Order: sequence, then structure tokens, then C-alpha cells
Amino acid sequence: LNLYIAQYQSMDKDRNNVLMNVEEKNMEFLQRLTERHPNLTQGEKDLALLLFINLSTKEISLLTGKIPKTINMNRYRLRKSLNLSSSDNVTEYLQTL
Repeated sequence: LNLYIAQYQSMDKDRNNVLMNVEEKNMEFLQRLTERHPNLTQGEKDLALLLFINLSTKEISLLTGKIPKTINMNRYRLRKSLNLSSSDNVTEYLQTL
């Protein structure tokens, strides 16, 4: 059990390092996103960043440790926060910012 917990903590640190690296390399995008949509939560900004770099739901799921259903629900909430219709592609919108 202790070994499992240690592995999980190690994976968690690796995930955080990857996310921080992606965030550092895309600071300009995050600034533009925040200027256009100042009311986004940090979780919505994180998801928007991962969608901006064109990761799939499955890839985001593996990276964040959340199940794909949760990622899809968060994507739905992000779409509402960005005032996009259900026919609008969130990833395409984010890449035009």
C-alpha cells in the first residue's frame, strides 16, 4: 500500500511539472484569454490551455488524472463560460485568441 501511495505521489508531481511547463510556454495565450474572459476559474483556464495545445479528452484525462467523463463535463462548463453555442468548436475558438 505504501508503495502504491509513493508511486501515485510521484506521478502527481510529474503531472504538475508537465502542466507548469505547458503553462510557462503559453503565457501569452493565458494573458489574452484572461483579458477576453476575466471571470474564468483557474480550472477553466487550465482546461483551456490544454485544449489550446490541441490535446484530446483522453490525453487531458491521462495528464490530469481525471476520468474522460469529468473532462467532457468541464469542457461543457468552459463552453458556457466562454459564451459559445453547442455548435461552436471550443478548441478552434481558443486557437483564434
